[in-house]
Amino acid sequence: LDIMHQMEKAFGLTLNRDDFWPDDILTNAEYVEDGHINEAGVAALKQRMPYADLSAFEQEPSLKSFGDLLTVGDLCKMVEHKLSGSGEAAADDGGEAAADDGGEAAADGGGEAAADGGGEAAADGGGEA
Repeated sequence: LDIMHQMEKAFGLTLNRDDFWPDDILTNAEYVEDGHINEAGVAALKQRMPYADLSAFEQEPSLKSFGDLLTVGDLCKMVEHKLSGSGEAAADDGGEAAADDGGEAAADGGGEAAADGGGEAAADGGGEA
């Protein structure tokens, strides 16, 4: 919850719980069988969460392991996805925002976001981070 708040504040985004945990897929009997997500469910997750690397999850798609799925890199891709307008939310401040935590995250022009290996995120409208 804290990371959602920090990302919203830093990037001017509106994030929903479904961005991290899509209940309508994870609790749907059409997609869940014996505590595992079936192929149709994994496909639905890929469509809903194009920023998430689901390759390891596909090997063992259990509901128990879903909570450990998202990485810092996935969160950076989520911000990039949202800022690019591909997501339901976009920066409402023209993309000009900065974190107040010593500069660990910043947005500049609403462009791309990426992890720099230290878990820090940055976005710059030029397509590189």
